[in-house]
This record gives sequence, C-alpha cells and structure tokens, in this order.
Amino acid sequence: AKKGKRPLGGVTKFLSLNLVFAAVIYIAFALIWGDPFWLAVEVGGVGFYGSIAYMAVNQPKDSNEGVILAGIGWFLHPLWDAVLHLYGPGSHVVPRFYGLACISFDI
Repeated sequence: AKKGKRPLGGVTKFLSLNLVFAAVIYIAFALIWGDPFWLAVEVGGVGFYGSIAYMAVNQPKDSNEGVILAGIGWFLHPLWDAVLHLYGPGSHVVPRFYGLACISFDI
C-alpha cells in the first residue's frame, strides 16, 4: 500500500456508504405507511449504522480496522431486517418481499 493511503480505503468507503443507504430505505417505508413510531425506530437505525460507517471511514490510514467495522455493520444489518421487519413488530411497515430481498443482498 502507498504511504498515507488506507490499504482497503475504497472498499471501506463503498461498504460504509451502502450500509447507510440500506438503512435509509427503511425510513421511506415508515413514511409511506405514515407510522411515526417506526419512523423514529428507522431514524435510530440510520443513526446506528451511520455511526458504524463514520467510525469505519475514520480509522487510521495504515489500518484495515475500517473495513472490519463496515463488515460488522453488514453482519448486523440482516439481523435488523429479520428481527424487526421480517418476523418482528415492524413487519407491517416493510413488504415481506423486500425484507427477504434485503436479507439476501446483505448476506
């Protein structure tokens, strides 16, 4: 790796940006259904995954810890999908086909 350049920096940024995007989509579903409680839950999810993404892209340049953090975020996201949206209390907010598609994509 070049000096001053993160070994997996591009991968980390890509994974982190898409992790936040994957969480933001659920805000749209909560808005469509007009459910203020689930809107708050989904905004919290964006905050959670956004925090992971922020920490990932701000790791030291000579470290691969960022890509590991982004990977942890992607590991947790299908759990969020399954526990909250596919089988859990938020299943009325997200169409079943989307929950399944999102889990499949995440994995």
